[in-house]
Amino acid sequence: MAEPYFFVFKTAQAEFRCWDNFGLQLRADITPIVELTRGRKKPKKKSNNSNLGAPTEVDLSNTKGAYSFTNNVEKVVSCFSAQKFILDLTHDEDLNCLEITNLKDPSNNYEAWRFFLSEIKKRAPKVIPNILVNPVKGMTEEVYKATLRGQTKIFMSDYESISYRAFPLADPEFIYDLFIIKDIINEFVRYKDKSFYVILDHEFIRRGMSLLHAARTVSFIRKITEMIPKAIFVSIATSFPKSVRDVGDLNSGSLPLEERDLYDQLRRNFNQEIDLIYGDYGSINPTRNDLIFARNWRARVFYPTQDQIYYYAEKKQQDYEVHYQQAALQVKSDSRFVDIPGCWGTTSILEAAKGNVRGKSPSFWISVRMNIHLHQQIQRQQQ
Repeated sequence: MAEPYFFVFKTAQAEFRCWDNFGLQLRADITPIVELTRGRKKPKKKSNNSNLGAPTEVDLSNTKGAYSFTNNVEKVVSCFSAQKFILDLTHDEDLNCLEITNLKDPSNNYEAWRFFLSEIKKRAPKVIPNILVNPVKGMTEEVYKATLRGQTKIFMSDYESISYRAFPLADPEFIYDLFIIKDIINEFVRYKDKSFYVILDHEFIRRGMSLLHAARTVSFIRKITEMIPKAIFVSIATSFPKSVRDVGDLNSGSLPLEERDLYDQLRRNFNQEIDLIYGDYGSINPTRNDLIFARNWRARVFYPTQDQIYYYAEKKQQDYEVHYQQAALQVKSDSRFVDIPGCWGTTSILEAAKGNVRGKSPSFWISVRMNIHLHQQIQRQQQ
């Protein structure tokens, strides 16, 4: 029986393009952790008042409708209405907007978030709610506990599965939240058809650091298991850098998947003592560079294997179509390349190598890389 595979899906164009081209028959093998982000900035309406300066990012983040958040929500429902997925809100302030801020309001046991989820569930019945934790200024400890417990109790009655997403490195105090709700969760998972996922999100892992992260996480898992014996753990991480220049040669190289090493080390520590699931960011760095508009980027084509990602690139001297074709030819000629049946990503590389370059932007080739990565990790889980 194949092991499940989870991955973080940030709602950006590259991710949606990848998923649109991902085989329907394979989607059931994946549980996406959908992190809603603000979407693209809407075009600014012309104003007759020339004295008004351009709005800042802060201004836009506090303006309703400044970003295409509603469109993102509709795309999520369209993509995942037929399958199980976890729904969360972005933790990245650079991808925030007023609509997301309002959904994080803890008033009345996170009523805004609960209502939003209930509306999503009408069209995507397998949605799994992620418990929000958003203390606001002036909130007392008692109110903090009450709102957290109240939100969890309501989810307990409305859903078959619940998740809690923790960031062990950024917020080691998350263990306190689980202590607050442990009795509620233990009551919830007494029933065979109920599940509670603890997502241990390590975000970005530097090369060679998986062992250190694993040692830290082992301690957290043991503490959580003492409180919630039936918790299902999901190890999430990525080692894909914000920029290749940070870790390797600009023209070619390979990147080991530290996230796989992290999971393997955790599995060795616990054997079958706990329910532990592998997850990652789909070969994407957690920090988005959507706001960066680079010029004269290198045409770079990546090919993920099951334990590394190799790449070839060319510096711009002619039209990008020429350079992407050459990079694709090098990727295809590498002994590590395998054409995966039914994989849009490998087909895109093979077509580009023949001169049919379907996309000439980094965003398109992110989609290609991600698409191949998902195929590879599903295959690995099935071995």
